[in-house]
Amino acid sequence: MAADMPSVNLNKLADPIRKSYCRIVREITLRQLRVVSALARTRRTQAAADALGVTGPAVTLQLKLLEDGF
Repeated sequence: MAADMPSVNLNKLADPIRKSYCRIVREITLRQLRVVSALARTRRTQAAADALGVTGPAVTLQLKLLEDGF
Protein backbone atom coordinates (compact mmCIF):
# COMPACT_ATOMS: atom_id res chain seq x y z
CA MET A 1 0.00 0.00 0.00
CA ALA A 2 2.85 2.39 0.79
CA ALA A 3 4.22 1.83 -2.70
CA ASP A 4 1.10 3.44 -4.18
CA MET A 5 1.63 6.71 -2.31
CA PRO A 6 3.75 9.44 -3.90
CA SER A 7 7.10 10.23 -2.39
CA VAL A 8 7.13 13.44 -0.34
CA ASN A 9 10.27 15.24 0.77
CA LEU A 10 9.41 16.19 4.38
CA ASN A 11 12.47 18.43 4.70
CA LYS A 12 11.23 20.50 1.77
CA LEU A 13 7.81 20.87 3.41
CA ALA A 14 9.22 21.66 6.84
CA ASP A 15 11.70 24.32 5.66
CA PRO A 16 9.19 27.22 5.35
CA ILE A 17 7.73 26.34 8.74
CA ARG A 18 11.19 26.24 10.29
CA LYS A 19 12.12 29.61 8.81
CA SER A 20 8.87 31.19 9.99
CA TYR A 21 9.32 29.77 13.50
CA CYS A 22 12.92 31.01 13.72
CA ARG A 23 11.86 34.50 12.61
CA ILE A 24 9.15 34.63 15.28
CA VAL A 25 11.47 33.40 18.02
CA ARG A 26 14.13 35.98 17.13
CA GLU A 27 11.61 38.84 17.32
CA ILE A 28 10.18 38.03 20.76
CA THR A 29 11.95 39.90 23.56
CA LEU A 30 12.59 38.56 27.05
CA ARG A 31 10.34 41.31 28.43
CA GLN A 32 7.49 40.12 26.21
CA LEU A 33 8.01 36.53 27.31
CA ARG A 34 7.86 37.62 30.95
CA VAL A 35 4.63 39.53 30.29
CA VAL A 36 3.02 36.54 28.58
CA SER A 37 4.14 34.27 31.40
CA ALA A 38 2.75 36.62 34.06
CA LEU A 39 -0.53 36.96 32.17
CA ALA A 40 -0.82 33.18 31.90
CA ARG A 41 -0.22 32.79 35.63
CA THR A 42 -2.45 35.60 36.88
CA ARG A 43 -5.02 35.85 34.04
CA ARG A 44 -5.40 39.59 34.73
CA THR A 45 -3.45 42.52 33.31
CA GLN A 46 -3.18 44.41 36.60
CA ALA A 47 -2.19 41.29 38.53
CA ALA A 48 0.49 40.55 35.92
CA ALA A 49 1.72 44.14 36.18
CA ASP A 50 1.91 43.87 39.97
CA ALA A 51 3.79 40.57 39.73
CA LEU A 52 6.28 42.15 37.31
CA GLY A 53 6.60 45.40 39.24
CA VAL A 54 5.41 47.53 36.32
CA THR A 55 2.25 49.44 35.44
CA GLY A 56 -0.79 48.00 33.69
CA PRO A 57 -0.19 50.11 30.57
CA ALA A 58 3.39 48.75 30.37
CA VAL A 59 2.02 45.20 30.26
CA THR A 60 -0.55 46.19 27.64
CA LEU A 61 2.13 47.87 25.52
CA GLN A 62 4.38 44.81 25.53
CA LEU A 63 1.45 42.60 24.58
CA LYS A 64 0.51 44.97 21.75
CA LEU A 65 4.09 45.00 20.46
CA LEU A 66 4.11 41.22 20.51
CA GLU A 67 0.81 41.04 18.64
CA ASP A 68 1.98 43.57 16.04
CA GLY A 69 5.00 41.37 15.35
CA PHE A 70 2.70 38.67 14.05
